[in-house]
Amino acid sequence: MKIFLLAGTLLLGIAHSASAEILVRTGEKVSFLGDSITAFGWGNPAGYVKLIVAGLAANGVKVDAAPAGIGGHKSNNLLNRLDRDVLS
Repeated sequence: MKIFLLAGTLLLGIAHSASAEILVRTGEKVSFLGDSITAFGWGNPAGYVKLIVAGLAANGVKVDAAPAGIGGHKSNNLLNRLDRDVLS
């Protein structure tokens, strides 16, 4: 029973995401604030930041990525540099 429930949930999620509208528009800047995973996501061709940017481009949306990942940072570090690295 749990397997069927999980499978149904996954199928509904896939169906929903397949029809979702892309909220980011060409020319917008997308910031990726995070820790070492975010830094790796930009510095590696298979990293998640590069994959997101490539996925958007494959859908005709060309964005300017603003990677702001620093290894070892925790939420308090992120808050301290939010204005400097993302908002400004």
